[in-house]
Amino acid sequence: MQLLKRLRLEASHRSLRNPLMAAAPIKTIMTEYGYLRPDQFARDFKRHFGVSPTQVRGTAARGRLMA
Repeated sequence: MQLLKRLRLEASHRSLRNPLMAAAPIKTIMTEYGYLRPDQFARDFKRHFGVSPTQVRGTAARGRLMA
């Protein structure tokens, strides 16, 4: 079960950084990878990566602006 959670979190992380997914709400990405509760997704994501999904999205957006 932990492996499945890790794979889902890593896939959601890639989606949050993907420029093609920049317009998709985080909630849409979250549900795409099997999470139903935003609080649980945010908690698991931060525990795994050390940053929130919003921070990852923001960092990716700033990187696109700098390029």
